[in-house]
Amino acid sequence: MSYPVIPPNQSLNTKDYKHVVVVFGSRTFTNKKQFDDIMKRFVKRFKKEELLFISGAASRGPDAMIIDWAYENGYPCKQVPADWLSSPKGAGFIRNREMARLCTEGLGLWDRVSNGTRQMIDCLTALTKDCIVVNTDPEIGDICALRQKNID
Repeated sequence: MSYPVIPPNQSLNTKDYKHVVVVFGSRTFTNKKQFDDIMKRFVKRFKKEELLFISGAASRGPDAMIIDWAYENGYPCKQVPADWLSSPKGAGFIRNREMARLCTEGLGLWDRVSNGTRQMIDCLTALTKDCIVVNTDPEIGDICALRQKNID
């Protein structure tokens, strides 16, 4: 797949955007159609030029899907990969804290099992940042979203 060219003047500096949204979630969620539907509904509330996405750059799940989706839809996406060589056991959690610090809000897709997704929600909560959590647990059925300022 070839992605649209991102203009050279399009910044990945978080300070250049009013809304910096970290998109994260359980690697078990891989439904691209549902992801596309969620993202199209989500971005309606923003001006395109004010929005930067952040991805933890995992190889599958929402981290990977937001990178593709952003390119396909002309949005900038800053990748913040975990440094597994420096911190083999805690790299994901360290990366999550960094993404929570960089963003203004979060969009999580959670199967209610993933510890990394739960920790990302906790990081955003600790910083009192808005977070939308989309339940992807197949036992519950349809995907439903819950917007919370703080998740208890």
